[in-house]
Amino acid sequence: MYMGNKKHLFYLVLIILFAGLIRIPSLTQPLGPDQGVVSVIAEGILKGELPYRDYWEMGSPAIFFTYAIMFKIFGTSMKAIPITDILVSMLSTFLVFLLSAHIWDRKVAYVSALLYAFFSNGVRLGMHAGGDIAFGTFWYIAQRETFMTPLILASIYLLIHAWPKRTPFFFLSLSGLLAGLAFVYKFPSLIIFLVIILYLDSYSLIIDKQSHTFKNILVKNFAFALAFLIAPAGFAAFFALKGVTNEMIDAVFKYIISVYGELGLNHLGIMKMGLIHTLFIAQENFILWIFFITSSVFILTSERNRENVAVVLWSVASLLYVIAHREFFGYHYLLVLPPLSMLTGYGLVRALGQHTSWRQLVTAESGKVFIIVALVANLAFFATLNYMHYTKFFYYVTGTISQEKYYAFFDAYPEHDFSFPANYSIAQYIIENTNKNDMVYTIGGIEGVLHFLTKRKSPSRFVFSWILFSGRHSQVTQARKFRQEVLEDLKLKKPKYIITVRDLETFKQFSDIYSFVHRYYSLEKVFADDRFLYAYGATTPEEI
Repeated sequence: MYMGNKKHLFYLVLIILFAGLIRIPSLTQPLGPDQGVVSVIAEGILKGELPYRDYWEMGSPAIFFTYAIMFKIFGTSMKAIPITDILVSMLSTFLVFLLSAHIWDRKVAYVSALLYAFFSNGVRLGMHAGGDIAFGTFWYIAQRETFMTPLILASIYLLIHAWPKRTPFFFLSLSGLLAGLAFVYKFPSLIIFLVIILYLDSYSLIIDKQSHTFKNILVKNFAFALAFLIAPAGFAAFFALKGVTNEMIDAVFKYIISVYGELGLNHLGIMKMGLIHTLFIAQENFILWIFFITSSVFILTSERNRENVAVVLWSVASLLYVIAHREFFGYHYLLVLPPLSMLTGYGLVRALGQHTSWRQLVTAESGKVFIIVALVANLAFFATLNYMHYTKFFYYVTGTISQEKYYAFFDAYPEHDFSFPANYSIAQYIIENTNKNDMVYTIGGIEGVLHFLTKRKSPSRFVFSWILFSGRHSQVTQARKFRQEVLEDLKLKKPKYIITVRDLETFKQFSDIYSFVHRYYSLEKVFADDRFLYAYGATTPEEI
């Protein structure tokens, strides 16, 4: 791929800057629930603490260290998160251009990159577990998928670039290393690389067999796989040296297996939810899904070269990645957008042609007019969905609305337990009524954000307790063991405040913890969105 003259480089820079500029409203957004938990763990890492041992989280480890690096570079603040998200999104936009130009041409690359920059900023990607849209984009920025996207794009670029060559082992090894890093963010990403590698192997053995021997293919697979293993092996070795292997296995594997083992599989229910949520997401960027289907059909019937089919299979594998979660959160679809944007860029340029005049479109190219109208309609619908997000940002930065009114929009309660405005109010109250050595704890909800805002420690490594008190997650053997650990921590460290998401009576079924709070804490203040703050103060002289 050649950048060409200064004019072409200027266009590329404009698209990359556009990807950053349309995300500027995220700079004033507060923390989301996932970002809050990860931020607390990242702060701990910078102080010499460790995930799993000092902070329990069932996610794989790469994201915690990514946030720690982020805070080291940009400072430990809420703004560091959207700043990093913007920079990574700009990098992903460039990589979409680079890969599209390598496979097709510069014109397709411009269109693909522009589509990705635009649609990867959609508010419906903030769809949470309740199936509703969280206000703005705060719910999905700087998620694991954000950082996986450039890793996967770069890995696939290197794969496609290196595979036809006879001695591409450096590039294949680098591709494997990047794929391994994506895997450490989320294990289901392995699906994407398995599909593409299996396809490239099959293509080499069946179609391009004159250029590839079985031994050559085997060596290529070995180079990719060996480098792939470096990333997970590196993290595993790190935790082993720190003596945290058992805690990591307990959180990342044993707990998740125990939960899914007892949940059972309602295949029809999962299919129905997946279809509903996918259609909901697709309404925001329907032009991408239309061209995903039409471009894929065209490629598979008329232009079946190695690279074209690889992009189609990458799109399908990315959808399989989403399905593998069985939850269909909006941010899971971030990994689908690069291949869909590329297929749409390819399809638009292919359908509209290189040299079609507007007069021809109106008089003799009605099919092309329909495509342009559909694209404009999608852009208009997308802008309508984002209108409130941008106007509220404008009102806030110009002083038309206060911070309190602005933060009030970032509330998912009661469809989801998370409420930033409630957390912010509680945090302000805690800061005013505690010193830096006092501890606080939250029962219910994903409230790691409270610890980030107050800089007050949790008495337990379970900085969020949703998994201990919610639905079937709370019924598994692991959860019962974890609740006992939390109770012992509460008894030993006696946090000054315990906050409950919903009234304490909601947790009566968890009799030990309920009895402890009921006996030694008294209700001090009630906040919005069913947040109750209980203050420590034993009613009897007994020692806990």
